[in-house]
Amino acid sequence: MTRDEQRQLLARACAGDLEPGEAACLLDACRSDPQLLAELSHLTVLDRLLAHEHLYPDDGAFVREVRARLADNAALRTVGPWRRGSWLPGWAWAAAAALVLSLAGWGLKRPGAPEARIVRVESATWETGQTAPRIGDALDTRRLQLAGGLVELKFDLGATVIVEGPADFEVLGPQHAFLHQGRVVTRMAPGTKGFILDSPRGRLIDQGTEFGVSVGPSGDTEVHVLEGKVDAVPGNQQKPVHLSVNQAARLTSQRIEQFEADAGEFITDLPPLSTGATGFLHWSFDEGAGEVSVNRGRGLGVPGARAIRRTYPEGGAGPRWIAGQFGAGLAFDGRETFMECEFPGIPGGEPRTVAFWVKVPRDSSIDEGYGIINWGTNKPGLAWQISVNPNAAEGPLGRLRLGVHRSFVVGTTDLRDDRWHHCAVVMYGGHRPDAGTHILLYLDGELEPAARKAVGEIRTQITGPEAHNMWLGRNLGYVSVEQRNALGRFFRGALDEVFVFNATLDQEQIRSLMKYNQLGPPPSLTSATR
Repeated sequence: MTRDEQRQLLARACAGDLEPGEAACLLDACRSDPQLLAELSHLTVLDRLLAHEHLYPDDGAFVREVRARLADNAALRTVGPWRRGSWLPGWAWAAAAALVLSLAGWGLKRPGAPEARIVRVESATWETGQTAPRIGDALDTRRLQLAGGLVELKFDLGATVIVEGPADFEVLGPQHAFLHQGRVVTRMAPGTKGFILDSPRGRLIDQGTEFGVSVGPSGDTEVHVLEGKVDAVPGNQQKPVHLSVNQAARLTSQRIEQFEADAGEFITDLPPLSTGATGFLHWSFDEGAGEVSVNRGRGLGVPGARAIRRTYPEGGAGPRWIAGQFGAGLAFDGRETFMECEFPGIPGGEPRTVAFWVKVPRDSSIDEGYGIINWGTNKPGLAWQISVNPNAAEGPLGRLRLGVHRSFVVGTTDLRDDRWHHCAVVMYGGHRPDAGTHILLYLDGELEPAARKAVGEIRTQITGPEAHNMWLGRNLGYVSVEQRNALGRFFRGALDEVFVFNATLDQEQIRSLMKYNQLGPPPSLTSATR
């Protein structure tokens, strides 16, 4: 490759016009030509400095940074060529190239450190041909094509990124990534800033913050600022937009649209890893007759706590005993039958997992979906209710739903098929726990994508005059015969093997419940695999 050809490739890389074959050619040339590698590194770093100068022309940071780096003789490290057009207008690159070729080498990262590392994986599935990374894997300029689930990355220079599948995400450097499609949330460590996230429609520059980004199939990009500030630099040479907390912008090929941020669009944390013993209640309904089912769990609630067959108004026969998924189960008529459990529920924002088998009739109506399992107080944030969604205004009908009164998350799979399905609803505490960002739904052992969400803090109230014990099959909001509930008073369908845990279960544990009706395989199966 001639010197003129090298310069042409550098210029095209800076302009974002490289074809894939040209990018591979440039990288091969950089491996054997230290001078070319140095020039590409200079241009990469200069792009960041000029971005700051363009956005903040009066604070002198550009000049100070250039002087500091001229005095730094650290080893070079390239962060890779741009995958899309630079934020700079084309005319600026001629002057930038003339300046950068006269500068000394700049250290871009700690020697020997990986660009990023996998720190958590939750229910992840990968696109065909993608080698599944493992926790602890180092990532240097690697593309991740996630079909579903969640992956958390820690970048060398301080950023934590949660990638929510399906997504196509590329690591470009220790403080630089490209989101081709999908959703991510980026959070900076205290006192750090400057993470760059590129997308098909522009560049997002962190200013010490937390922000969510989604990229659709067309490449249009949304950024939602959850904390701090972000600078959105469109790729079509429009002026950058400075966004603060609770502000959002949509970058298209033609314009930038600003609107209010929606934190419920994103998973902002992964469930905490379980530590210590897990307490749980378990009503198996295997009695198959009589008025009660006894709690077979341990470490939570009262040992032997009963689930009692009820009707409202009183006087009826209660739910009907039937064959369940494991042993016996219970059928609820949707008119008056329910179970009342001798357990008030898990309070506040404490972690919890509720798992059960459910069968919903094909002809289930909108007034027969509420109240599969619930506890708490029927006020905003104080309730906890799992249902078959009966409210079309809040998501598709017949899907698994968790509601905490005016805030909710609704799944995508229609349960109305008269078949048994294993369901699990996981809620974890931590950073800003709410229904939109800290709830995971599992259906038949797989993470269930959310069709609709509405943000609301979870602070379940289990004491006071309006609170009651845990109900199965009755709408939490139905407390009076005179009360009218347009969307239903009772659940119609069947239940079996109801578990309530005081911890966050992971996918492996949920699948164990589904297969073996316990948190681990039976001893006989464990012995057989040795």
